[in-house]
This record gives sequence, structure tokens and C-alpha cells, in this order.
Amino acid sequence: MLSKDTARKKILIIEDDSTMRKAIILLLKSKMYDLTEAQNSQQALQKISRESFDLIITDLFLNGLTGLDIFKRFNQKIPVLIITGFGDSPLAKSAKQEAGEAYMEKPFSPRDFREKVKNIMAKNVKI
Repeated sequence: MLSKDTARKKILIIEDDSTMRKAIILLLKSKMYDLTEAQNSQQALQKISRESFDLIITDLFLNGLTGLDIFKRFNQKIPVLIITGFGDSPLAKSAKQEAGEAYMEKPFSPRDFREKVKNIMAKNVKI
């Protein structure tokens, strides 16, 4: 049995673009993370209601709720990282302002992305 310190961290990835979702999974696939996928906000809400997660990674533009909606709804309980390929949009500017460090624009380097995930998870360790 794993201790709390060595337990795999659970991450929910909400991304409607299947290619990007698979790329994120490949970037984070390791012994450290247990990854769960959602194609849209509705699937994500169902998964969040049934499971607990240590981090949510969400695209900004989704069908249904936006990534910013997800951030506002869950960030007090679960850290949320918002990613987007449309950084110049008004919604992205709002998301960047709201999320601060928990916001990242695509494309990003694999190294920068892994580091961002690691830092967000480290800041939200509950003792």
C-alpha cells in the first residue's frame, strides 16, 4: 500500500480536441499520475461528482461550461490549470487574470507544461 506522500496523484484532463488530449496524456504519463479524460464539461462534471482529483487541467473553450467556469466552480477545492490556444480572446484575457499562474497558452513545451503541473500540485499539498 502506498503512503499518502507516495500515492499517485489523480488528474482530470478536460479537452475536446482528442489529439491534444492524447498529447497531454503522453506528457504526463508516469508512475506519479493517475490520469482521467473528459471530452467536454458535462463528462467532467459527472467524473468530478464520482471521483476525487488532485488537479484539473482544462481547455478554456469547451462545449457547455468554459474552462474559466470550471476554474471558478472548483478551484477552491481542487487546483485547476487552464490551457488555451486562443490567448488573444476576451475570455482568455479574463481567464489569465483570474487564474494567474494556473493559466498556460498553447503551444507549450513539454518541459514547461510538466513543470507547471508539478508546481501547481506542489503548491496545493494538503498536510
